[in-house]
Amino acid sequence: MGKRKDEVCSEFVTLRLTPVEKAKLTAVSARVGMNVSETLRALLAAAEAAPVSYTHLRAHETVLD
Repeated sequence: MGKRKDEVCSEFVTLRLTPVEKAKLTAVSARVGMNVSETLRALLAAAEAAPVSYTHLRAHETVLD
């Protein structure tokens, strides 16, 4: 049986997070003075604004192995 996941919604995206992931997102949001939806929007904007190379992605994949 998989871990329970809750939906966390922003204006354009719905994430299914475990309770631990949701708690981390909530903590980060509180730390930066934003609500969860604002934090998600900021993270998505940052991801769009900062492209990375295939080599960079492979490096992360290797670390996770």
